[in-house]
Amino acid sequence: MTRVVPMIAYEDGDAAMDWLIKAFGFVEADRRLGADARLTHGELGAGDGLIMLANRVEDIEGHHWMFDEKAGGQ
Repeated sequence: MTRVVPMIAYEDGDAAMDWLIKAFGFVEADRRLGADARLTHGELGAGDGLIMLANRVEDIEGHHWMFDEKAGGQ
């Protein structure tokens, strides 16, 4: 079975994690803050599911995401 794990970028990832936990009952699995106190990586679980989140970054090329142009990525 293929598992899809969505990654969502927020202006304030740390606050978004707190809100998602309170609003929907997600369970915090990991929270990593950078030296600037911005969320660099977060993981929230719900049952067998998982979402990852972080603060939005301006320099997407400098981050760990990759886009496949053949699949419509930019």
